[in-house]
Amino acid sequence: MCAVVSDEVGSGEPVDGDVCRKFPAGDMDAFEKQTRKLVEDLGIRRADLREAARQQAIEHFEPKKITRQFCDLLERVIKREIAGQGVK
Repeated sequence: MCAVVSDEVGSGEPVDGDVCRKFPAGDMDAFEKQTRKLVEDLGIRRADLREAARQQAIEHFEPKKITRQFCDLLERVIKREIAGQGVK
């Protein structure tokens, strides 16, 4: 899925290329511009953008990958707690 997201922290951070259009947070004119551009581009090259979005989703949001990253993070937190370093 293609998306228009702000440049603040969120799920759009790892996604790049034409499938994720970013605008400065709070700038509604820029949001509208990016949205209109995406709609225009989808009319011209829908299949290419759909495939690129699918590849980005697999690369960044595949459930097994996310689960592995989450488990790795939990392990690091637990190791710090055990070592008495606390969470930072």
